[in-house]
Amino acid sequence: MLSFSHIGNIVSKRMSENNQTTSEQSAPVARPKQKNGLLKWVVIGVLALALIAVVAVKKFDLLGGSGAVDDTGASALDANAIVAKSDKITVTRGELDEKIDQVRRSLPPDSIDPTQDAAFELQLLDDLISLKLLTVEAESKNYTVSDDELNAEITLLVEQFGGQEALNQQLEALGISDEELRTNMRNELLIRQLLEAETTIDEVEVTDAEIAEAYKATVGEAEDAPPLEQVTELIRSEIVNQKSAGIVQAYVDGLREKANVEVTLE
Repeated sequence: MLSFSHIGNIVSKRMSENNQTTSEQSAPVARPKQKNGLLKWVVIGVLALALIAVVAVKKFDLLGGSGAVDDTGASALDANAIVAKSDKITVTRGELDEKIDQVRRSLPPDSIDPTQDAAFELQLLDDLISLKLLTVEAESKNYTVSDDELNAEITLLVEQFGGQEALNQQLEALGISDEELRTNMRNELLIRQLLEAETTIDEVEVTDAEIAEAYKATVGEAEDAPPLEQVTELIRSEIVNQKSAGIVQAYVDGLREKANVEVTLE
């Protein structure tokens, strides 16, 4: 069953916009342009770490700054301790802590409830396991990324952030090196090839009935709701994202079942 929470946010935003007069509307905020593939995983939210560097940078940029980073207790943990393993992959405490740090840096202060730290940590570990399994699977099927392909994606990213200097500043704020960015983007490109070839992610269709149902479930009887035709494409995009998420998750679940991953996080 589809969740309409994000669609609700879209429509609510349009409702708010409709309540403003033209004279009150400010100039649009410059944001990174979406491109098929590069931001796909950010949007659908299936693989939060499929492109962790880019995910973090974009959150940092769109939220307008960095959040406070709480490293309390992190140094006391053994960075080499294994927190998840299988015959195909291992995840160390150090790898997990690095990703936790990067994501925290990308969020506003106090955006994560301290009582939910354990759940937050487990979710990032789960995503990191998925990322590694997908990368290993892509490599085992001999998918490759050329330097030219990688450089093209890097160039696109630079353009999205208004130049190399602007991107470098945000990477530095997030503690992400150029080498790490290139590694993560190469892995994202490998995963993209794998999923496009091995799943039906590019064949998702949305019917008019589904769009109408989502619209009705979201706006209800609100009198100030935007007309359906004004938000049709936004709703269609969100439904595609949700269906894509289910396809990818099913594929990842299959990999995890075959890999017999053991989580040893304490």
